[in-house]
Amino acid sequence: MVQSIWLEFEKKQRTEENKKIIIETVKKLYKTYSYVSNESLSQNTMKFHFLDCNQIRFSEKALELTPLNDSKPCNCGCYSTDFETVCYFLDLEFRYGKPFENCPYDYYYLGRNVYMQIGFYHERLNILRLILINIKKELDKQGIKSKLDLSDCSQETFVSYFGDKK
Repeated sequence: MVQSIWLEFEKKQRTEENKKIIIETVKKLYKTYSYVSNESLSQNTMKFHFLDCNQIRFSEKALELTPLNDSKPCNCGCYSTDFETVCYFLDLEFRYGKPFENCPYDYYYLGRNVYMQIGFYHERLNILRLILINIKKELDKQGIKSKLDLSDCSQETFVSYFGDKK
């Protein structure tokens, strides 16, 4: 199962200038390694991989999530801690334009599909929501309007941390 969490941008906001501002804003707020994907299914996608795990720790503390174990490696053979697993699977995608030449629609959004088969999806969705809220606030200041789309998420995921209604 997959849950998706995205900032959707208004059609009039979909300009080359705003695309540059969005990318620069993400890079200013979060230490990330970014690149344009060359995968055929991810054409016209800028990917952001978080490099500073302290930013993830800050989000975890700000949300008062149950602390993720960062001392005991799992015994599955990867020898990674819970915190390392969350950090590894946290990244953002900024999708813009048409994914394929013959595709009739275009898209323009920043966020992530969160695969629930990978552990800690609850924690990852909450951390991503906080990150996207912070990016949205900064983009709002710059006149770039967006809407946080949680329609593909189970609402119970956020009740404890964002005060959403059940």
